[in-house]
Amino acid sequence: MYSVFIDHPGSLGSYDFLPGDKTGEDVVSRKFGVKVKFICNSAARISAGDIYEIPFDNPEDVTAFILKCEYNLIDKDKIRDYQNRKR
Repeated sequence: MYSVFIDHPGSLGSYDFLPGDKTGEDVVSRKFGVKVKFICNSAARISAGDIYEIPFDNPEDVTAFILKCEYNLIDKDKIRDYQNRKR
């Protein structure tokens, strides 16, 4: 499995909630068509917004996503360091 981490703007107005969406994770999952995982918000001091992990099955899909992505990407090492600090 492959993953990309994105920095989604964290303000409430930056999420386009529809009926049935309960969290930002629901909104981002709907937008990308896959179940994303919320990692942290701006309080973690990694980014200015909320960080989500987007899973992919193969590296070609990762490359295509990165080329089209409108969000800032977050280095996986920063995420790993954050997760290790939390423990």
